[in-house]
Amino acid sequence: MSPLNHKLLRDLWRMKGQAFAIGMVIAMGVGMLVMMTGLVTSLNETRTAYYERYRLAEVFAPVTRAPDRLASRLAAIEGVRSVEPRVAGGALIDLPDIDLPVQAQAISLPDLRAPRLNDVFLTDGRMIYSDHTEEILLLQSFANAHGLRPGDRIRATMNGARRSFRIVGLAQSPEFLYTTAPGEMIPDDARFGVIWMSRSALAAAYDMDGAFNEALLSLSRGANEAAVLDAVDRILAPYGGTGAYPLADQISNRFVSEEIGGLEASAAGVPPIFLAVAAFLLYKIVDHAVDASFPMLRKMGQKLERIEDDIFEGKSDEIVRDISNAKQEIITFRRIVRPQRVAFRDLERAMDVVAPEELDVYFDDAVDASERIWDTLENYKEVVEGLEDSNESVLSHRTNDTLRVLTSITVIVLPLTLLASLFGMNVGFPGEGSSDMFWAIMIIMATVLVGMVLAFRSRGWL
Repeated sequence: MSPLNHKLLRDLWRMKGQAFAIGMVIAMGVGMLVMMTGLVTSLNETRTAYYERYRLAEVFAPVTRAPDRLASRLAAIEGVRSVEPRVAGGALIDLPDIDLPVQAQAISLPDLRAPRLNDVFLTDGRMIYSDHTEEILLLQSFANAHGLRPGDRIRATMNGARRSFRIVGLAQSPEFLYTTAPGEMIPDDARFGVIWMSRSALAAAYDMDGAFNEALLSLSRGANEAAVLDAVDRILAPYGGTGAYPLADQISNRFVSEEIGGLEASAAGVPPIFLAVAAFLLYKIVDHAVDASFPMLRKMGQKLERIEDDIFEGKSDEIVRDISNAKQEIITFRRIVRPQRVAFRDLERAMDVVAPEELDVYFDDAVDASERIWDTLENYKEVVEGLEDSNESVLSHRTNDTLRVLTSITVIVLPLTLLASLFGMNVGFPGEGSSDMFWAIMIIMATVLVGMVLAFRSRGWL
């Protein structure tokens, strides 16, 4: 394993608590993302499957009173796949444990067939018989809120007449996933109920024999919804049509869609918060690692300044090892920082994708700090190379000075050596054996010596 990998493992072990915290935050963020995304997807698919299985209408068209023959005209509209006319009206349910009557909506079911649209899911009991006008289905959530079961009887006022009904079954419907009393915003199962009755019985109660006051429509694939709504309004306008509206504006579906939309927003907003926290913790670690480099760089710079002072104070022979150590430190530091620069740039690009824009400036600062460290090391590298060259120049200059002095001494002594060699030969010469000649020779040699020394000094050679 390389020394850098050893250092990496040591650093990770030293900050194991921070690394564990970052890992846990990231794991929680990813877990939340997976969980909430899966939840939203599951809810959307479940809602779609529930709507399709029980054929929830895509267009709702309330009207004051329209003859049944208009159903064929509505079915002939381009883009309409099926039509289900029905009778619907308000009701007041009297319960023994409540002083005030509870609001409810009464809805008709076809007498001899299943509804083409807005079918019901029977959760308990049985379906109503068309020839038993007192039989009803009751919304399950309302029945559970008041402890009602199949076989119980309730009294309700419809169209001003108070009647007694027998509950034969409990049901659910995709049309009433969200139920609230008119004028209220908060759903309360105990304050609003839904009653399903046979078409003939409910038509008799609301004087709708041979007529309907609401039409349900399903659309073909690719149908122009706006054009269908306009056509339905034109047909129903003479009969008191109050304006057809799409499934998107249906109260229950709108509430469910908004709830799922809120979950989608949470799925998009909550996990990034965890990732942002993890990114900030990671930034703090990176920032600490980067900031820890600057004191080392300052010490390195001070060491180079001290080496420079020693060079010009005549300590060149003693700082060769110091220069070598400084070069090794710079090389090692550069070897550590070089891969960090690439890692920081990659980290910055990754944070641009997963972290909020507000954190970009922090990682940009970390990258800039890493680049400043690298630039400083490059500068120190040039400085130490310059110091090494300067030290070599100083040493070379000192060697040259020594050689110059020695050469000067050799040149000065050369004439004296020549004289001594001449008079030292084993041949006769004038004045041989005379003490005066000896002193004359000594005076000549001294004169030559002094003259050459003065000449060399005048030229700066000594």
